[in-house]
Amino acid sequence: VRNVTIVGGVPTHWRTSDGDSKPGYKNFYDALDVVSPWLVGRFSDEASFDSYFNNVFLQDASQLKEMGSGYAPVVFPGFSWSNLMRNTGQGDDVINAIPRNGGKFWLHQAESFADMEDAPLFIYGAMFDEVDEGTAMFKVVSHKDDTPAGP
Repeated sequence: VRNVTIVGGVPTHWRTSDGDSKPGYKNFYDALDVVSPWLVGRFSDEASFDSYFNNVFLQDASQLKEMGSGYAPVVFPGFSWSNLMRNTGQGDDVINAIPRNGGKFWLHQAESFADMEDAPLFIYGAMFDEVDEGTAMFKVVSHKDDTPAGP
């Protein structure tokens, strides 16, 4: 016998079946062991995140706890369509549509979730490779001396 955990990436408003969600998926969501709502672009700064946190995420986590399911929210560093639009010939778009604020935007999200009374099972960091959407996160060090030695 193998133990398997089913994690489902779901719309932000999975619990209420409105907004980016569709009605009729309740049985699917209820069958998941862990719910991971996609949050990229749903808020644009710390204040709008706090509003979502207080009005959506806390209720999500509470319901999942009652169901015996895990919670795995998504955090993202910022956003911009600028690279994608320019590189595909679709014109220019706003650079830093959702500013990173030197990492403070991402950190605010991560700390808020980690500090929840019923902390999430894990926090999913989006996205490490999407340069075209301005959400890429690259490994960096503070000082050259911290750089790992190559092969």
